Amino acid sequence: MLKKKLQKIKEYHSVLELAIIQGANAIFPVLVFPFFLITLGENIFSSIAVGEVLALYVLIFSLYSFDIISVQKVISSVTKDEIFKVYILTLICRLCLFVISGICLLFITYLINKTLSVYLGLFLLYPVGMILQSNYFFQATNNNRPLAVFVLIARGMSLCLIYFYNGPAGYLTSYYYVICVSGSYFLSGVLSLIYIYYQNKTNKAKIQWAEILEYICTGYHLFIANIFVILYRNSNIIILGTLASPVATSLYATAEKIIKCIQSIATPLNQYYFTRLIKQHELKLEPYKVGEYKSLLYASTNIQLKFMVFIVLSLGGGV
Repeated sequence: MLKKKLQKIKEYHSVLELAIIQGANAIFPVLVFPFFLITLGENIFSSIAVGEVLALYVLIFSLYSFDIISVQKVISSVTKDEIFKVYILTLICRLCLFVISGICLLFITYLINKTLSVYLGLFLLYPVGMILQSNYFFQATNNNRPLAVFVLIARGMSLCLIYFYNGPAGYLTSYYYVICVSGSYFLSGVLSLIYIYYQNKTNKAKIQWAEILEYICTGYHLFIANIFVILYRNSNIIILGTLASPVATSLYATAEKIIKCIQSIATPLNQYYFTRLIKQHELKLEPYKVGEYKSLLYASTNIQLKFMVFIVLSLGGGV
């Protein structure tokens, strides 16, 4: 009886730690972005909002589908060396994808809008931080407390630096704000990297280029699912930033932050029970049926994508 109660308390602690991580990440933009809108004005804020969405696209390409695949790999690993190898392999793959997607998108943005490319460049600290943060690793090893502490420290420091800044409003101030936001994620990422490396300093991992390519190819079908959904969901700010007024873009971006914050309430439970599900059914997991999965995916998103293209072309033709 006592053992069951202790197990229940441990479960509550795990969910609470995940809630702290997710809550800090979800509430943080709600606390700072409306403040940016008030202090900087809608013209500068709309550029910040678009720059953040572009950085989010880089993050999507960089994280790939490793939050699912790597959790499964870590849980199914037998030795600490195998676990550490999964971590290093995932980190290398994500950094490679970040360099490719980040450079390409930054170059394209620079050709279109030089000011926007500055915001994007500053916001790229955000995906780097999320890559180094390696949330999946803490979830898979059921050790979320260190990450919760790192996230709280980094987000709290960023809020203090933003709220207590007394400089004049303008582009330089906006650059400072963006660095504080993206730098917060970078700081928590570096702290996580140091912690994981220290905990595994005696472990060894040898990675070959063939393993990197194979690992990327393994999760491409899950990546397609994520990229279709997230590109479709986050395209509104890009469209508004291109075709609508800065006021409309700013108001929509602010409202979207609040909605995402509300949606994130269920995320800690999803993350917790996802790892438990893999642990309980580890031996029963079968390889993904890629053909069937792709067919279902394309069928369900084809109409939405066509409708989105139709809207963009219609709006573009009317300008």
